[in-house]
Amino acid sequence: MPSPEGTARDAGVDMVVNLRMRNEIDWNEKSVVEGLGMRYVDIPVSGAGPGFDRAAISSLHELVADNPD
Repeated sequence: MPSPEGTARDAGVDMVVNLRMRNEIDWNEKSVVEGLGMRYVDIPVSGAGPGFDRAAISSLHELVADNPD
């Protein structure tokens, strides 16, 4: 059975954006994603407190502007 990441790649996904905090994942998602030939972007956003801070919003804005498709 194909992995969810491989299925996403086969469907045309070429970038994975991780919004989880680093302590919320216990496997190396970046290695898997990049190993499948996709781009991996890490923009940690805390679920507690304000969540999206100015830095996260700025990073997401820049990412969308640079990747309109």
